[in-house]
Amino acid sequence: MGDLLTNATLASLGLLSLSKAKVKEIVKSLVKEGEVAKGDEAKLIKRLLVKAKENKRLFEKKVEEIVEQTLTKLDLPTREEVREIKEEIKELSQKLASK
Repeated sequence: MGDLLTNATLASLGLLSLSKAKVKEIVKSLVKEGEVAKGDEAKLIKRLLVKAKENKRLFEKKVEEIVEQTLTKLDLPTREEVREIKEEIKELSQKLASK
């Protein structure tokens, strides 16, 4: 199977999270249409599943990076900073109550 057809197939699959059943269905369709040899079916299914898993991992990593960058730009406090602020408020409230 040529790289062009592989890339087109991957693009049409969405590249992210494919069920094994959906990949099998698509490959069987390609075999039926003569785009893939029957003997290459199992190998292609495995390759597409590996590629989908890899792309999902890369997508998740990219989303995490974007979220982290966005949070940094927004200058939001971390959980630890919020905890420290709560502790300071508690201490100040206690000081005021004791006066």
